[in-house]
Amino acid sequence: MEKIRELLKNIEIKEELVKVIMTNSMDKDEKYFKIAIEGIKNKNMSYQISYYYEKKVKHENIENGISEKIIKILSKGYKQCDIKTLTKDIKILTNKKGKVTVIEKKKRASNIEQKQSHNKVKNYILKEGDKIDFLVELGIMDNKYKVYPSKQKKFKQINKFLEMLKATEKEVSEGGNIIDIGSGKSYLTFATYFYFNKIKNKKVKIIGIDIKKDVIEHCEEIRKKLKYENLEFINIDIKDFKSEQKIDMCITLHACNTATDYAIYSSINWDAKVILSVPCCHQEVLSQLKNVEGLEFILKHGVVKDKFATLLTDSIRSLILESKGYKSDIIEFIDENNTPKNMMIKAVKNKKNNIDSIEKYKEELEETINQFKIEPMLYKLVKSNNS
Repeated sequence: MEKIRELLKNIEIKEELVKVIMTNSMDKDEKYFKIAIEGIKNKNMSYQISYYYEKKVKHENIENGISEKIIKILSKGYKQCDIKTLTKDIKILTNKKGKVTVIEKKKRASNIEQKQSHNKVKNYILKEGDKIDFLVELGIMDNKYKVYPSKQKKFKQINKFLEMLKATEKEVSEGGNIIDIGSGKSYLTFATYFYFNKIKNKKVKIIGIDIKKDVIEHCEEIRKKLKYENLEFINIDIKDFKSEQKIDMCITLHACNTATDYAIYSSINWDAKVILSVPCCHQEVLSQLKNVEGLEFILKHGVVKDKFATLLTDSIRSLILESKGYKSDIIEFIDENNTPKNMMIKAVKNKKNNIDSIEKYKEELEETINQFKIEPMLYKLVKSNNS
């Protein structure tokens, strides 16, 4: 443990810490199943600690003593601790007898420099070095507007999303309304605001909604600090949110399991012109897939069944959107090396609605539902509304 303390202290002094993830505690009284720590460089090197328990997460920010904090958490008997720094990856493993194994793997300096250089030459909408205040507040950039090495993937993801916005921006009217459902830490909510209001000067109103009170309060603090008008964060469940305004665009990224269905369903009811949805945690259809004739050879393999259920779920969601008059595509949101949750459903209201085409999609939908003997949440919601 002293060796680990010395190792962590050295990392803290050099301000090299990127991320720490601790999992699988042997202490039966420990209520957190995972604890994550991220380093954020600002005026003073600070860290955000995220405690995961049940279906919630709470956050703590500290500026000093991160090495002792990690040691204290490790004393709770966490079996695995993964530490990423700017120069190496460290794995700390503890067995039931208390034996600790430390594995260090140095990063090749040439690879680090190559990745950073590759990201810098990209023709991004948001460019490194430009004065982008919200990226500083969210810990993506430092005070000199340079992207932290540990945040290059997030920076790339934000820019890739803005390319999606650019492709559909004509559907968003001057002074229009956009809702981000399940906005979370709101990287993309702020990015959407910045794109339409700062870059395009369209005075678009953006609303971010989420059921987590702490993240909404945090985002609202940043909004006030930056004096972003036409931006609002609301702590509410999508099922309870009502909008009296015409909605131009609905965004829903990584809404878990059926939360994506409720978000898409609300977007359809609001007659949103554009729906951008990146689903995740596809569990509902997976649990319903049983004995499907002709697919026994696929469904008998757990990992294959899981991937198949994911593709089937999103394909049905896209088909439902088409049956509601949208032109819907499933596209790769970002390279899967950046994040495995990389499939986006992009739906744009079809201005040339063809009744015959819509009926064809409805028939195809019913055939698919009957073939697989499933009832996905979005299908049930839409069917209930029609009856």
